[in-house]
Amino acid sequence: MLLFGCGGAAASGSGGGTSDGDGPGGSSAPADKEAEQAQAFCEHAVKKSVLQPPDALSRKQIMACLTAVRPTLNKDCSKGIGREIVLKLVIDKSGDVTDAFPVGDAADSPQAACAAEIVKNVKFPMFKGSAQQVIEKYPFKLGE
Repeated sequence: MLLFGCGGAAASGSGGGTSDGDGPGGSSAPADKEAEQAQAFCEHAVKKSVLQPPDALSRKQIMACLTAVRPTLNKDCSKGIGREIVLKLVIDKSGDVTDAFPVGDAADSPQAACAAEIVKNVKFPMFKGSAQQVIEKYPFKLGE
């Protein structure tokens, strides 16, 4: 089973990984500086939340963890087709995604199904409240 760290960077075991194409998966993907910065922010937020979990996830935390997974989604899911994806996520207070599924016009597309499967493995910061339901247009368009 492929595991993902914060934001979905491929990882083996408990180590981190990068989502800029230099980690597992090869160097074929171009560097995405915004995704790299989001990855660093998300990883920091996850570590900080272990000691001081917030009451709820902020929009900034959610978007950072989703942006960090963008290179993996473009590499694995786009199939050369530009498509905007809308996903509904349920994030448990442990920071785990308990459900992710596509909604909207592209919900039946293979790209949306692929994105939902990858996002299910993203680790978000822990928080104190009950599970959060998030409906997000992905912060990118696949294939672009």
